[in-house]
Amino acid sequence: MILTILAAVLAGAAFVLLVRVYWAKAQPSRSSVVLTTAAIVLVAGLAVLAATGRLHWLAALGAAVFPFLRRGFSLLRFLPLLSRVAPLAGQAFAGRQAHAASAGAGPQSSEVETAELRMTLHHDSGQMDGEILAGPFEGRRLSTLGLDELRSLRAALTDGDSVRLLDSYLERQHPGWDDTGESTPGEPADGQMNEARALEVLGLEAGATEEDVIEAHRRLIQRLHPDRGGSTFLAATLNEAKRVLLRD
Repeated sequence: MILTILAAVLAGAAFVLLVRVYWAKAQPSRSSVVLTTAAIVLVAGLAVLAATGRLHWLAALGAAVFPFLRRGFSLLRFLPLLSRVAPLAGQAFAGRQAHAASAGAGPQSSEVETAELRMTLHHDSGQMDGEILAGPFEGRRLSTLGLDELRSLRAALTDGDSVRLLDSYLERQHPGWDDTGESTPGEPADGQMNEARALEVLGLEAGATEEDVIEAHRRLIQRLHPDRGGSTFLAATLNEAKRVLLRD
């Protein structure tokens, strides 16, 4: 039993060395290293057997190992094929990774800008935040303001679209904030939407196809429709952006 196990182990080691030697022939730069390693292992093995007085086991082990080696030799003919297929498989895998990375590298947010606010919607999380472009809070983010400060900001805004955009943010981040009926739902001012702004609103890049526009509009309207926690103003802005890009 022990002899059989030793034979199998020795056969496996021999087969691995043979594979490395055969592979090294196909890659000359590595051949000297592999052959040197194989020689060192062989000499070390013989030295150990001689030192322990078991060198005579080689004959018995050789007879037991031979069937395993014969099967191993029959597999060596497939190595040239594997050496050609492996690089191709690696290139194909790398290509798929690069394609997936490029597919997910597009804009992951949408922007709506007015005279006094720039609002950003993050597609993955659905979170909204905005930068104040003018007024007493200029340069600050909406997310850094408390509700009382947001009310003060609203009172200071002079642009109708900016007021409606801030109302959209308040409705989303502070539901029920409008206990005085001050909110001003409505549509964006006419003539303010051009192609560049429409692309920003839908989170697209120049050259987007009709299918890209339709898909982006569908995805965003699901998040910003009034029936789903959005606002009339934002929904109207999305619809206007879609209309401009599709030239409806």
